[in-house]
Amino acid sequence: MMSVSDLADQILQALGPPVDQHGKPISVTAEIKGYAQTVITSLKAALVNNAPGTVQAVGAPGAPITLGSAAGGLIMGVSPSTWLQGLTQAFVGANPASLQSEAGASTGYLMSSGTVSFAPGNIVGQCTATPTSPGPLASGAGTGGVVSGLSGAPWGGAVTAALGGSPAPLASSVYGAIATYIDANAQVAYAMGSVNGAFAAGGGPMTVGVAVGGTIT
Repeated sequence: MMSVSDLADQILQALGPPVDQHGKPISVTAEIKGYAQTVITSLKAALVNNAPGTVQAVGAPGAPITLGSAAGGLIMGVSPSTWLQGLTQAFVGANPASLQSEAGASTGYLMSSGTVSFAPGNIVGQCTATPTSPGPLASGAGTGGVVSGLSGAPWGGAVTAALGGSPAPLASSVYGAIATYIDANAQVAYAMGSVNGAFAAGGGPMTVGVAVGGTIT
C-alpha cells in the first residue's frame, strides 16, 4: 500500500544526499510532500481493466477456481486535471503552463507504460459449470495485483520533452525513484463480481476471462 510520507522520502533521496553541506539532515519539503500526494491521489482515483482473455483460471464443476491469474492489465483514467490540481497546490507560484505540461506527460506515461498482473491464486471465484452444462464464473474477484513496466528514464524523458528540454540525469533519478516505489508498493484489487469468465460443461480452462474497475491503493 502506498504512503505519502514514504514516497516523499524516496523522492528526497533521489534528489541527492539528504544532508546539507554541513552534514545536517535535510527534511522533506512541502513541495516534495505535495508531489508525492499528487502521485498517490491520482493513482487511487484511477481504474484498472483486464481485457477479455487476459484473466486465466481452471475450474471444476461447483468448485472454487484454481490458478486464477491475470496479466497485461491497463491503468486507465489517471486524470491530468487531478494531477494538475495537486501540482498547483504543491508548487505555489510556479508557471501554470509548465505544471500543465508535467501533468499531461506524467499521466500519459503512467497509462501508456504501466501494466498490472495478478499472480496465480490471486484471482478467485466459483466455477458454476456442471458435468453436463456450461456456466459462468461466480463471485470473481482479485487481490494482490502489482504494477510493473514503469522506469525513470522514459518517464523523465517524457516530462523534460514536454517542458521543452532534453533528458536529464536528475529527472531520470527522481522519476525512477517514484516508478520503483509504485512497482514495490501499489496494490491492485478487483471487487467481487468485477472478474468474469465462462467454463465449458465439465469445467476446465476459463474462457473470455475479463476484469473491470480495479482499484489501486
